[in-house]
Amino acid sequence: RAAANIGQVIGRAQAQQRALDHLARLGILGEMASMLAHELNQPLATIGNFARGIVRMIEGGRTQPAPLVDAANEISQQAERAAGVLQRIRGFARKRPAERGAVDLADVATESIALFRGMVPDAPAVQADLHPSRVRADRLQLEQVILNLLKNAYDATRSQPADAPAQVRVECAPAAGHARLAVVDNGSGLGDADRERLFEPFFTTKPQGLGLGLAISLRVIESHGGRLFADAAPGGRGLAVGFLLPLEGAPS
Repeated sequence: RAAANIGQVIGRAQAQQRALDHLARLGILGEMASMLAHELNQPLATIGNFARGIVRMIEGGRTQPAPLVDAANEISQQAERAAGVLQRIRGFARKRPAERGAVDLADVATESIALFRGMVPDAPAVQADLHPSRVRADRLQLEQVILNLLKNAYDATRSQPADAPAQVRVECAPAAGHARLAVVDNGSGLGDADRERLFEPFFTTKPQGLGLGLAISLRVIESHGGRLFADAAPGGRGLAVGFLLPLEGAPS
């Protein structure tokens, strides 16, 4: 009976963790909602413009096949672009149990960067230095962590002066039995005291922040046998925030 009660408690705790992960992903999407609306508005506006252009050509008696085909192809391409953004977001937002398996962290980072670029079109170009690094992990949870790190880096660089353009870089490579991923920005950085508190629940340096993204990321990474870190970026300006995970087959 005691074992059954313990099992029920563990089951409830796991269900709460899954719900918290899901809410965290929805929170990230909510924070990016206006940027996402802007990104989707671009292909939709293009589709509308080309569709009206086709109507004007037909009404004006200009029914040569070539320009009509070109316009129709552009409409198709823009529709596929919008559908691709929505498909990635739907996959990220869906609720489902954790599923751990062998994944290449470099591939996960590539997908996360694509999702981030689709949701934040005005963000600086993300530089990537990615090397194959196989780990055993839940792919969606890692995407959640990386997307949160990318958004934090973007927020840190939004007030960059004109003579120091914003830069965000993602690095991924094997390191001493671990896969190391870091998101590096050239923002204003944080002092030692703030960096030590960075992963505490509800601690935030953003006026509108809740201080939960990194705390949840910490729990996700530690549940995978890894650790989260925050260091001053090379060169002394900005932050390098990331995590270490055991390589597949390496002892945790």
